[in-house]
Amino acid sequence: MAGFSNEILQNFTQIVERYYPITSSAPPLTPGPSYSTNFHFHFLTQYSKSIIPTQYSIITMIKLKVVHVNQDDPKKCSARKLARMGHAQLYHDHLKIHRGILLDPFAQIVLSKQDHKIAKFGGIIALDCSWKKAEIMFQKMRTKLQPRSLPFLLAANPGNYGKAFKLSTLEAFSASLYIMGEKLQAENILKIYTWGEQFLNLNREPLEEYSLASTSKEVVEKQYLFIDRPDSAPQ
Repeated sequence: MAGFSNEILQNFTQIVERYYPITSSAPPLTPGPSYSTNFHFHFLTQYSKSIIPTQYSIITMIKLKVVHVNQDDPKKCSARKLARMGHAQLYHDHLKIHRGILLDPFAQIVLSKQDHKIAKFGGIIALDCSWKKAEIMFQKMRTKLQPRSLPFLLAANPGNYGKAFKLSTLEAFSASLYIMGEKLQAENILKIYTWGEQFLNLNREPLEEYSLASTSKEVVEKQYLFIDRPDSAPQ
């Protein structure tokens, strides 16, 4: 037998209920006496294996955080919907986030699987604001966070369909997770929109290539399988 902290058990419950709705025949997941620290390790692990794929677990889930400054149309905001669906946490003050990967289109370093450890520890952070104020906000946030840009990808969101680099917050999160090897989580968050799956359909080949790259430099090189190499880019 082994014990579990309340935090682990609550996280387990949230993941199960979010991705695999409980059937009437399943044992209850409400925290209580049966979920005390003396709960049987065997039962918990066997139950989780029966309903959660082995490649997706409490251990591999990466936290998604959004600094939101209320400058967009709430009805079109993928960040707000991510939060409502329990996939991300909204922050209105960037000073409350102290670590993690900042998705920054102005960053000199491109995201790669090398960043997985940082993301696992501090999460992935996106900024949701108008482009007029974006550069100033990114400058403020870079002091504590690790800025990373994304490689070439096409948007699938209705407002920018087929446009390179014009990703929604949802698409940026999904791409980041996919590149770092968290493919199931990347696919799951896209399900909040009917067009979400189309993002993967448009970008499956480049995303697979980027996920195979070991370093940021290799990801940059992989881009030139899909777009022309600029004259200024090193050979």
